[in-house]
Amino acid sequence: MPEENAKVGEVSQSRYEQIVAELRDVVEQQTRGQFT
Repeated sequence: MPEENAKVGEVSQSRYEQIVAELRDVVEQQTRGQFT
């Protein structure tokens, strides 16, 4: 996602990692809903 890459410089590394972890959880939930 180009937009997400552009935001990396605007937030602290720890905050960015937190956001990424949350997004991964959401994506995993959506993926399970679609493919199981």
